[in-house]
Amino acid sequence: IAPEVMSCPDQAPTRAGDVFAFALIMYQIVSRSSALSGGVTRGELAARLVTGWRPVCPPGLHVGVWQLINRCWAAVPRARPTMDEVR
Repeated sequence: IAPEVMSCPDQAPTRAGDVFAFALIMYQIVSRSSALSGGVTRGELAARLVTGWRPVCPPGLHVGVWQLINRCWAAVPRARPTMDEVR
């Protein structure tokens, strides 16, 4: 879930929020781990994401892929690429 949705539960899901979630899934695939690994609860992860925390780049990941993930994780929703741009 995107930080803007976590910090404002009344906000409806958006396409920009979907892009953020897509980046988390991409991270889990390329890192072969979860942002929830290490005993972090969903609530703790949500609190970290709202404050701007993001996982670190996995070793050996192509810089272009990492740059795309980071664009998708932009704190400001309108700064995120569209899914058409991601393709």
